Amino acid sequence: MYRQFADNPGKVLAYRQLSRRLGITTKDQREELFAHLKTLRKTGRLELLQNDEYRLANPTDLQVAASAAKGRKPAKKVPVAAVVPDDEFGQDPIIHRRRSAGFDHPGDGPDRRPVRDSNTVIGTVSLATPRFAFVVREDGQGDDIRVFTDQLRYALDGDLVRVRLRGMRDGRLTGDVVEVLKRQRSEVVGRLQVQGSIGFVKPDSRKAYFDVMVPPQELHDSRNGDKVLVRITEFPEHEGQGRNPVGTIIRNFGAAGQNEAEINAIMAEFGLPFEFPAAVEEEADAIPTEVTQEEIARRRDFRAITTFTIDPADAKDFDDALSLRTLENGHYEVGVHIADVTHYVRLGTELEREGKSRATSVYLVDRVIPMLPENLSNGLCSLRPNEDKLTFSAVFEIDEKGKLHESWFGKTVIHSDRRFSYEEAQERIETGEGDYAEEINLLNRLAKKLSAERFRKGAISFETQEVKFKLGPDGKPSACT
Repeated sequence: MYRQFADNPGKVLAYRQLSRRLGITTKDQREELFAHLKTLRKTGRLELLQNDEYRLANPTDLQVAASAAKGRKPAKKVPVAAVVPDDEFGQDPIIHRRRSAGFDHPGDGPDRRPVRDSNTVIGTVSLATPRFAFVVREDGQGDDIRVFTDQLRYALDGDLVRVRLRGMRDGRLTGDVVEVLKRQRSEVVGRLQVQGSIGFVKPDSRKAYFDVMVPPQELHDSRNGDKVLVRITEFPEHEGQGRNPVGTIIRNFGAAGQNEAEINAIMAEFGLPFEFPAAVEEEADAIPTEVTQEEIARRRDFRAITTFTIDPADAKDFDDALSLRTLENGHYEVGVHIADVTHYVRLGTELEREGKSRATSVYLVDRVIPMLPENLSNGLCSLRPNEDKLTFSAVFEIDEKGKLHESWFGKTVIHSDRRFSYEEAQERIETGEGDYAEEINLLNRLAKKLSAERFRKGAISFETQEVKFKLGPDGKPSACT
């Protein structure tokens, strides 16, 4: 090994170059090479630069090596099978060149399981670019570990892996994945490219570092250029680096570039659900739609008090409402009401489990992916006008100066009188005319006084510009406001 430096005095050689030149292919050979390098460093014969690069450190060694090189016949170059030409993969679907088998893959062995020692750590993969990822350590000790994607063993975002530490490179701790302990997700969204009878799915994600090969029998009538969801069914063994994972197409969204296909692909890429499970729909459909007198009797009744909602003009559901009345002492009673979802979604039900999994409704440019089935989100739990609705409320007694005197929180029943859009409410504020103009302007005056008091006490206003897209008949954005 030392002769590699003696034959090339003054030249910097990296660990990988040494591996290639020496034909190293096994774990024992790699460990022996590391041991020799370590010994030569400790004795001052070699100098470690960066990125696992070494050179002769002693000037005397350089002179001796140079003299020896002059008097030695050049060695015959023997082709090494482990060397991979830079252009081996050419225009193949794989995104970038991989290293070959049997070279610089710590932990390889007959049983494919790494030796668990103090030089390995467990962590979660966080892809950064097509070139490298970071592994966030499970033990929380130390910095994240940078792993180049050709040493990830095809791990994806969120996968739990075991990493062997390799040392510092460019000021960062680096390592190689020696075992994928748990794969978090095996589905990839991308564009299908068919070459002959075989397909390759090129992922949409900019962080993706491999394409997925789809055999002819797994294409399921999908065509070249379609946007698809592919499930990876086979990950290559590590000595098969350079091959593609194999998968089957489980959903075809249609031709890439079409609005419906692209929106559905976005939903799939981020794991957004397309539909509710049948058990959840059945539970939702079985919920009675009428508000019973027994339930009303358990609640504070606001149905006779002026109540309205204010939402965007294109809102499909109305989550909150305002009520207002003047009390005998001249103060105002302001109620803020939200739908009492817990009345319908009970602990331990399929509805509760699905709602917990979804956590929130998701608003895309042309649709809403609701947290609950439509007969709940747009029906029972939507505070639509002229309907009795079960709500949970915060009720405040406020005087003309905006001072709070009393507050109450609890279950209520309301009956909304009017559904306003933002534009309609603003028109009444600016002109003072229209139905419920007096109530809206009174609430606006109280809101300004409460806001001024908040800022006087040091509140911060975070203002952002809201962007809204207008969609054409084909569902594509035609204007932005």
